[in-house]
Amino acid sequence: MFTAEVSKWFESEDFGDTIMVASDGMKFRCHRAILSARSEVFELTFNSQMKESKENLVKIDSDGQIVAVMLQFLYSDNCSEIGRIADRLYAAARRYELYRLQNLCESSLAANLSENSVVTKTQQLAELYKLDDLKTRCAIYWKS
Repeated sequence: MFTAEVSKWFESEDFGDTIMVASDGMKFRCHRAILSARSEVFELTFNSQMKESKENLVKIDSDGQIVAVMLQFLYSDNCSEIGRIADRLYAAARRYELYRLQNLCESSLAANLSENSVVTKTQQLAELYKLDDLKTRCAIYWKS
């Protein structure tokens, strides 16, 4: 019940007290309390003398699609669009220490292995972030 109510705040943007700006310029009105409660990185940002805290403006180095899905997760603990963007979403989740979202992304990547994904994105991501389980799944995929 509580999650559904909080999720409504994101959809309506009521009482938003900070703006999140994606790398492509998309803007999202957000709530510092929600962001801080879900991410220690945001909590430290807003409880500091950093520019983002003073100006109530946070620039995110991800495109608007990724930021929207990340915010959906922060507000609802749900991530319905993870499959097609799991690789890019994982990077954002890692940057903001969203551990559950990282796990969801890794599980999605592992569940959707294909010859193309193993060769290109998935194995590179597993190597970059030292995701041992995902590296093992890629190796098993190649052996099969």
